[in-house]
Amino acid sequence: MIFPSNIPNKAGGDLLGVRELSHRFGVTETTIYNWIKESKLPKSIRLGSLHKWKCSDIDVWLDGGGMDATNKDS
Repeated sequence: MIFPSNIPNKAGGDLLGVRELSHRFGVTETTIYNWIKESKLPKSIRLGSLHKWKCSDIDVWLDGGGMDATNKDS
């Protein structure tokens, strides 16, 4: 069964998965999973074993400095 990569949510945005983030950031999916473990990304929405992020949350995170801002908190 094939599931759509972007799932519309009731808030009017899309949910992005690991594959979409890896394409957007130009890194491998393994890197995204490493970033999740290292808390370098915004908290994901869990759908079973899947990680999803609201597109708007990623945009806000990037506008706020993204990885640079996350690393400063560590």
